[in-house]
Amino acid sequence: MNRLVMTQMYEERLGSIHLALKVLYSMVTATISEGSSCALVAEKFATNLPEVLAGRGFSRLLLSGILFDTENLTGPQCTLKDKYMATLLIKGAGRYGCDVRYKMYDLSDLKMGDILRKEFKKLTRV
Repeated sequence: MNRLVMTQMYEERLGSIHLALKVLYSMVTATISEGSSCALVAEKFATNLPEVLAGRGFSRLLLSGILFDTENLTGPQCTLKDKYMATLLIKGAGRYGCDVRYKMYDLSDLKMGDILRKEFKKLTRV
């Protein structure tokens, strides 16, 4: 088979697959939400299943993700949704946020090369 015939054959097959997927997923719409992924998950649970957030373990898990992503709610990427969801989840956390921040900046287990590499990443971030 020559190359042109093969290309046309594959284009026909891929075109029909693309059309089938377009029909199959025509009801799906893309949404863009700002905030930490854990804040978005916590928001869904707060509106649909608030009793799940009453447990301390799951609340701590979501809160740790929010605190880590937003640098303990002080980073430039922190949104109002992150702060709001953190206040909802904080009841079960206690000193957990302070401990996460301490461990994030703890350098006691790192070697000198690892520390320099970590600081170099901070300086070269644009």
